[in-house]
Amino acid sequence: MMLKLNLPKPSKELYNEIWRVANNSGYDWDLKAALDKINRYQVNSITHVFPEDDIITKLTMDEYQEYFLGHKLIPSVGVLKNTEKNRTSCFPPHGDRTRIFALNFYIQKGGKDVKTVFYDKHISFNSGPGTGEQFRYDEVEVETVYRTKMDTWYALNVRQIHSVEDVETIRIIYTISFHNISMVDFIEKYHSYIQVIPDLQLHR
Repeated sequence: MMLKLNLPKPSKELYNEIWRVANNSGYDWDLKAALDKINRYQVNSITHVFPEDDIITKLTMDEYQEYFLGHKLIPSVGVLKNTEKNRTSCFPPHGDRTRIFALNFYIQKGGKDVKTVFYDKHISFNSGPGTGEQFRYDEVEVETVYRTKMDTWYALNVRQIHSVEDVETIRIIYTISFHNISMVDFIEKYHSYIQVIPDLQLHR
């Protein structure tokens, strides 16, 4: 599940630092190989990294901590790269590896029709390294498809299985991770930041 938020956009200084980190990001070839193997080499998985950076962390605290008092904000820059020229790539179905909830601000789309797809399975709310899971496409059923707008904030339930589809080039995301709040709790506590208040009957 994703919800559009009315939080302020990053400052020009923070925006420039996000691009600095994105432009200097590398590749995670081991993860790509693992995702391709899980999906029986029938997909072209992206390579992606989420580097953290001291300057971005400081600017994030300065600009966004006041909106989430009492919560530790863990900012990073998500860089999803398609490494094949003549074929679109995907980030196959997965629940995130460490965090349980996230805010994403989309900087660069990465293709004409990139989609974020949510499926009918969830994983636990145990946070920390190694708590994510990966799935094959034939193990899940599509629930909702989103086409995100650039320069816009979204809240994501990253413990619901999701994928990113049809990446053509490089997709760039400024993301703030949370390890101690779920999507349901976020909606209940920070409903004033949500553009449309949803039904609260969500998976806990």
